[in-house]
Amino acid sequence: MDEIKKEEIAEEYKNVEVVKEAYLEELIRENFEKLFPELEIVDEGKHYRTKKGSFIDILAKEKDKNCYVVIELKRDRSSLEALVQLLDYMNQVKDDFKAKKVRGILICSKLDERTRSALNSIKTKIKDSEDISVFEFDLKLDLRKV
Repeated sequence: MDEIKKEEIAEEYKNVEVVKEAYLEELIRENFEKLFPELEIVDEGKHYRTKKGSFIDILAKEKDKNCYVVIELKRDRSSLEALVQLLDYMNQVKDDFKAKKVRGILICSKLDERTRSALNSIKTKIKDSEDISVFEFDLKLDLRKV
């Protein structure tokens, strides 16, 4: 297989992966009120860009409190890098809005064991263990011939 063909296939595959994460984000945004009834989206339907230039998938706020919530989406298994990214984004939002408290939610298809262990360690060291939450998801496409 020539080099150009390999690059075309790689580019096509890359686009499929991006679509998957965009689809996940669309599903969550469309069902946000059902999934997180205590939160409201404050990013006007697009990724929030922090003052440092990072892009946050979904920025929300608790309805009854002055607490921002950073939501990071990962279409695949989540790694330590995703957890570090979430913590960094939480800190950036805290600085951008001079917020006293920022929560973080990581949504991924599966949390790997090292990340789970690190998350448990972090939760024992923070005041409110609910400041960081992780949700795993399953998306299923079921085709039936009729």
